[in-house]
Amino acid sequence: MNFDSLQSVSQAIVLIGIVLTALGGFGSYYFGQVSETELKNNVDTLVKRSETLEKSLEPFKELAFQSHPNLEKDKALEKLREDFVQIQTKLEETTKLAQPNKLNYVSHSIEKVENGLKLSVQFKRTKEGPTDKMKFLVQLDTSNSNTLISFRPTRGFGMFVGGDQVKPYIGHLHMAPISPNDPTIEIVVTGNTNVQLSSNLSETITFDIAE
Repeated sequence: MNFDSLQSVSQAIVLIGIVLTALGGFGSYYFGQVSETELKNNVDTLVKRSETLEKSLEPFKELAFQSHPNLEKDKALEKLREDFVQIQTKLEETTKLAQPNKLNYVSHSIEKVENGLKLSVQFKRTKEGPTDKMKFLVQLDTSNSNTLISFRPTRGFGMFVGGDQVKPYIGHLHMAPISPNDPTIEIVVTGNTNVQLSSNLSETITFDIAE
C-alpha cells in the first residue's frame, strides 16, 4: 500500500468515524444522553488520532526517498516495503544458520534377533553440516527382568569416545560422528520392555519394545 493510499484510508477512517460519531451522538442527543460538548470532544479526538497516524508515516516516507531518490513517491515507498521483506528474510536465514545442529526423530522399527529384540531408531539432522559430539542415554523399565544387551549406532556412523556403554537397565553412549549420514541408534534387549531414549541433541522418546 503506497503513501497516497494510506493517506486516503486515513482520511476515510476519519470521515467514517465522524459520520458514525455524529449519528450516534444525534441519537444520544435526541434521547438526552450526550451533550453537544461531548459530541465535539469525540470528533476532536478522532481528528487527533488521524494526525498522529499521519506523523507516524513521515519517517518511512523520508527513508523511502533517501533510499530510492530516483523513484516517484509511491514507487519509492513500495520499493522500501520490498527492501524490508528482503531484510526480514535474510535475518531469518541467519538466525537459522546460527542455531546448533540438532536431531529430529524420524522413525523406528522393532525386530526379533537371536538373543532378544532390537529397536532401531532413525534420526535426521535439522540442517546440513557437522553436529556436536552426540550423547545418548537409554533407560529400561526396571519393573521386569528384561535387560539391556547392546546399545550402539549403526556400523560406521560414529566413533565411541566415552561413557558406560552397557549396564543391565541403563546405557550411556558418547560418540563423535565420522559419517555425513543421519544416525540410526540400535538398542538390543532380552525381551519385552519399555525404553526411554534421550540425547543432548534431541527430545526424550519412549518406546514400547514388544514382539
